[in-house]
Amino acid sequence: MAFADHGELGDKLSENGRGAEETLVQFARSGIDIDTLGDQLQKNGAKAFVKSWSDLMEVISSKCAEPKKAS
Repeated sequence: MAFADHGELGDKLSENGRGAEETLVQFARSGIDIDTLGDQLQKNGAKAFVKSWSDLMEVISSKCAEPKKAS
């Protein structure tokens, strides 16, 4: 909420990836462990995907079961 109120975005990465290495170097210089960050982002992304997939499968299953209930 605070960011929405008064935060400002900096420059974004270019679409072709130029500048990404320099951005990662700046992260590392700021004390961010890039390998740990990458691992955590991958784990969080995979976890979010699995949750979304499971939710979707539950919805599909419930929709498939609805006509059977009406019979």
